[in-house]
Amino acid sequence: MTDRGKPAAVLVVLGGVLAAISTQLSMYTVLHRAQEVFAFGGTLWRSSTGPLAERELNPMMDVGTWIVITVAVLVVAGLLALRRDRVAPPARVVALVAGAAFPGIVTAYAVGVLREEEMINAYEQVSSMPYVYRFDAGLYLLFAAAVLGLAGAVLAQRPRPAVPEPDEDAVVVHQFVDDDTPPFGIAMPVAGEPRSG
Repeated sequence: MTDRGKPAAVLVVLGGVLAAISTQLSMYTVLHRAQEVFAFGGTLWRSSTGPLAERELNPMMDVGTWIVITVAVLVVAGLLALRRDRVAPPARVVALVAGAAFPGIVTAYAVGVLREEEMINAYEQVSSMPYVYRFDAGLYLLFAAAVLGLAGAVLAQRPRPAVPEPDEDAVVVHQFVDDDTPPFGIAMPVAGEPRSG
């Protein structure tokens, strides 16, 4: 990997690490204040916890598996794209496709989260019970991972300088730095030195 490929590798790996961390964090929380305060929320793996765990799962909210698969493909292809062999050109294409799919999946998830927020806000207007909908750190971390992953995939597209192949017809000159051994193994007298007999 060249120095030009290091930023791409760092961004792709950092995006993958942030995505892995965000899959374990809460994405949003809905606080409900009735006689008792209770909350439900969601991660990329389940849409609710707490008393409303029986809710139907919105298909746009069930993206944990797709994010993990996309990020794994992005990281592997992004690192393979930085090589100089025959694997690099197809790996660049795969890295770019995965890098574009990752923000697309995150955007679809964000649309689902915003849709759910609209539904809760609409329900709150006809209900006397107040709801508070808040976005958690996992969602922001997921957005950051998507941006870093896409940036790394784009940087991995830069062409690498080709390694020059040796010309078979070129003259090769070998120079020895060893001053103790005379050329061709024959001791040559130096002017001013006595000849040995």
